[in-house]
Amino acid sequence: MSEQILSDGEKIKELREALKYSQVEFAKKAGISRTNLYMYETQKTSVSAKMLMRIAKTFGAEEYLIGGLSLKDAMPKIMNTLRHGEESQYYYQDFSFNLYDDFAAYENNETDKKFGVSKNFFTLFSQISPMDYDVIKLNSNIGEPFIKSGQCIFMSIDEVINYSNGDLLIVRIENEYFIKRYLYNPVKREIRLIGAENDFTNLEFKEGDKKNREKIKIIGVIKYIVDFSVINAK
Repeated sequence: MSEQILSDGEKIKELREALKYSQVEFAKKAGISRTNLYMYETQKTSVSAKMLMRIAKTFGAEEYLIGGLSLKDAMPKIMNTLRHGEESQYYYQDFSFNLYDDFAAYENNETDKKFGVSKNFFTLFSQISPMDYDVIKLNSNIGEPFIKSGQCIFMSIDEVINYSNGDLLIVRIENEYFIKRYLYNPVKREIRLIGAENDFTNLEFKEGDKKNREKIKIIGVIKYIVDFSVINAK
């Protein structure tokens, strides 16, 4: 009987299960969202060549995911990669940087944009745990007054969204997206989601107000704001 030919998504699932990772754990390590991983594994969407290479490099699984080697034969290299890690490369959802070649890159419409970076850049990124964030470049004024168009934000991709008083949140209010600061008054039990002063989309309501709560969907918590125009100068 001929060996079954697996799709890319099925191979990714087989690799994840062999490593005994949950979807959340595997997605974090690969620098992708858990939703995208689910879509790949269930073949609801195809895996691009670029994404397949990213996942393969993260786990040292190029010979299995791309080269056609069996998972059993590829496992020694995979385990060695996981034990020792990648010393020079850190991967994020749409962003990567190289510690030794002094460059960084972010993905923009399927194209890697590379630029030289300074010591300040590496100082910043040494403080950020890799593969825990989506990186989003804002190309509109939805982040004002907190974030300018052209800046990048690091958004936590944890399955459970935890946020505290004063955090910046990406929120969907009805069918539009905004960046708002979350403020909670425990005495009045009052919640405020605020942006620019006098913005008509600012919200203020009581903690138990279900009507306003139903209008709002918390998408994620902004952890870092990066302005590449400042940190990429040599």
